[in-house]
Amino acid sequence: TILVTSSHRNEGVTPVALEIAGAFAASEKVLLLDANLREPDLHRRLGVNQSPGLADVLRGEIEAARVLHPVAGRLHVLGAGLALPASEQGLIGSPAMTSCIRALREQFDRVVIDASAALEFPEPILLAPQCDGVVLVVEAGKTKWEVAEDLKTKLEQAGARLLGLVLNKKRLFIPAWLYSRV
Repeated sequence: TILVTSSHRNEGVTPVALEIAGAFAASEKVLLLDANLREPDLHRRLGVNQSPGLADVLRGEIEAARVLHPVAGRLHVLGAGLALPASEQGLIGSPAMTSCIRALREQFDRVVIDASAALEFPEPILLAPQCDGVVLVVEAGKTKWEVAEDLKTKLEQAGARLLGLVLNKKRLFIPAWLYSRV
């Protein structure tokens, strides 16, 4: 299981999670799980129903197997469901979430989790230790290195294993002489 998160909103976690899941899906059975229960977006990007989803599974209203959507080839998605009210935000850190992840691990070779911003919301910090690793997304020109370092420290203190960092939204300059050879 790989958790994908960032320091703040809009740094590109969902596109990066999609890319990671898509890369693994070339050779493995992969589930892309939208665990951003505050601002879910994966369903819109992939054209699947938002609800029922993870929130409904965590409330015990439906089994996860009944709300999995095959997307392409070996890639499946489990949407977040409807955004949760503040009173239910703790579901991500609940025993129900632990059970859900355990069950999904048995069904899939990889589970890639699209999470909310870890310095704005507590859920990614609660969820990270349950995962095999965390990928931190930072936005070029926006995320300060001190902020990324602070998040790295918080994740490690929570018992998470940082797999790496993705520098996102960076335009690369390729000189014309090199581009013509590519």
